[in-house]
Amino acid sequence: MDLPIEFYALRRNVRRAILGPGTLESTAVDREIICPAERVEVLPAIYLPGQIERVTGSPPESTKELEIEHATRRTVTHAETIAYHIRNAVLIDGLVFANQLKFPLRSTSIGTLTAVNPVHLEKAAIASSLLGNKYFGHWLRDDCSTYILAKQFSEPLCIEPSFAAPHIDKYREYFDQEWSYTQRAYIDHLIVFQDYGQNRSKRDRYMQLNKKIVRLFGNKRTPLVYLRRGNNGAPRPVENERELIELLSRRGAVVVDVEAQTLESLLESLASAQIVVSMEGSHLAHCAFSVPKKSGILVLQPPDRFASIHRDWTMCLGVRFGFVVGTRGASGYVFSGTEVERTLDLLINSI
Repeated sequence: MDLPIEFYALRRNVRRAILGPGTLESTAVDREIICPAERVEVLPAIYLPGQIERVTGSPPESTKELEIEHATRRTVTHAETIAYHIRNAVLIDGLVFANQLKFPLRSTSIGTLTAVNPVHLEKAAIASSLLGNKYFGHWLRDDCSTYILAKQFSEPLCIEPSFAAPHIDKYREYFDQEWSYTQRAYIDHLIVFQDYGQNRSKRDRYMQLNKKIVRLFGNKRTPLVYLRRGNNGAPRPVENERELIELLSRRGAVVVDVEAQTLESLLESLASAQIVVSMEGSHLAHCAFSVPKKSGILVLQPPDRFASIHRDWTMCLGVRFGFVVGTRGASGYVFSGTEVERTLDLLINSI
């Protein structure tokens, strides 16, 4: 540790050039199975005929074909949850180095952050993830559940998110999670998790967080909530949103605005909702730890950014998942009121 911490990144690059890149499997001194893989039958997604044919694209991290398959499949193999134990790792500005391994926890390149003096940690377990550092939805849904796992093994190692999100501090309080951030560190024993499988381990941790929110905010019963995305995140305007809100209001819907309302009022509505209707996006992650049992999510899907990620946690928690695919309008996306109502009826009858 007498050498500058950047030396360890340079040494890894030399080793990689000679020996090839490292992986978690090849670098770990121990591989611990926390939850085995599970193959299960799942309830079908709810959608009308002709919806899939409208899909033209997906988020940049995926493909249209993968998202459609994910949204419509009936049999799923949930990946195992694994703890990889690594010796003598270093953390430099969101990148973990050990032997030939380079494991990213943030997409920001080395050197773009203001350097701080490294700390020495005898043992730590990573709670943060690359996607959780980039997207609020992944931080809330994935990293907050991995934090529980990390806490069971050691002190959680957390990386400061690269986005600004006004609700992070509140969720930390509600979940009783500290989330102190580390930028640079020497780590004698580092634990890295494979934790993307929606298996029993993930479900148990989802339920722990869900119970905390429902206990705080679930005091009433709201049959229908329209969760208004507003201008949060990437622009995804609903061109005929006023028409949809009028239609849903006639059915008793409560309109919740993610931008305009406090997190407390948002969660009070979601924690009591039977059905939540909303445009696809990270803001829907608010539902993951708030909607009660026997509820459903109806996702308004942009045809050029069709995403099935919210089927993961709904499938895991037994929440019914449905979607309507819109069309491109002059100033945003257009969703048929008739299709929304018909799909909504199917969703309600399935609960």
